[in-house]
Amino acid sequence: MSSHAIVPAVGQLDFASVDDGLVHAAGWILPRDGEPLDGVDLFADDRKLDVHHIRYPLPSPDVAENLADPTIGSSVRRDECRFAMVASCGDLDAAASLLRVQARRGDVPASPLLRLPSGDLAPLTEEDADVVGGGLAVGTEFLGYFLTLADLAPTDRVLDVGCGVGRMAWPLAHYLRDRGAYAGFDIMPDAIERARTVIGARRPHFRFDVVDLHNDMYNAGGTLDARTFAFPYDDRAFEFAFLTSVLTHLGSPETRHYIDELARVVAPGGRVLATAFLLTGDARAKIAAGESLRDIRHPRDETCWIADPDDPELAVGYDPAAFLGWFEAAGFRLRSQHPGMWCGRDMFLSFQDVLVFERL
Repeated sequence: MSSHAIVPAVGQLDFASVDDGLVHAAGWILPRDGEPLDGVDLFADDRKLDVHHIRYPLPSPDVAENLADPTIGSSVRRDECRFAMVASCGDLDAAASLLRVQARRGDVPASPLLRLPSGDLAPLTEEDADVVGGGLAVGTEFLGYFLTLADLAPTDRVLDVGCGVGRMAWPLAHYLRDRGAYAGFDIMPDAIERARTVIGARRPHFRFDVVDLHNDMYNAGGTLDARTFAFPYDDRAFEFAFLTSVLTHLGSPETRHYIDELARVVAPGGRVLATAFLLTGDARAKIAAGESLRDIRHPRDETCWIADPDDPELAVGYDPAAFLGWFEAAGFRLRSQHPGMWCGRDMFLSFQDVLVFERL
């Protein structure tokens, strides 16, 4: 299933078991807008399975009673959102595959639910993931977006800009496995060493690089300038690149340079997923009303604003027209744009705004 739209949803895959060529899966999924979903599909890696028995929606009194999520409106029905399904996996080793439950409304997919296969990788700890914020669940969340919004294939060559300790690389290592390739860079040597130990030692096609970039928050003694340094990769080296919580900490000159470098290293037809704080009309209104979780109101230049003049890299927001124009000028086409809840929105996909581009 491939779409440039998505139905924002929350849910949980409670279990998925494989026995004698059959996959049994059960859980719950709840669209944020409360409107009905039309069905549920099941994928193993990039292969859609033949579902021959499904029950959805099922009563879910436990979800209605226990779901403590203030972002889900009280008018959204929580008492009928469970599913149970059986699918045939044929000769596929589904136990070693990334299983993805994908609900849909018409042809538009909902936020996916994933089960990573058990394997040979030691887990990252929550302490590891907290180095770059957000916890381990964020990595699995974004792997779902990579698959659903950016058509990530197991054979793709992937670039992770600002990879940290491997929060995104760890779930990717369960999907790309031996068929694709991954490269990530970061400015924190300790985080890169941890990623090499946990992931790189088991996945020789996963590469982690330290770059000595100056950053007031993470690497004040860095010798490289983010406005001019070259990503350490060849031209057209990747089919997919992503930047999560990176451009939200960079000023305009750095962001424009990063976009130009993406245009160099991403092959034509490749995709880029980036998160951002875009200062749209509704975002500005919520900031002015004091409803935003990021008080991005101080101008830094004519295209970007910051939350804290004493710590300008803490949170950076952009004029949408300028931000999208930089990608367009570098040879990218916007495929989809998904608002975040950072400014207090009721309807959102993730915390930050999510944008997907295609290299022309």
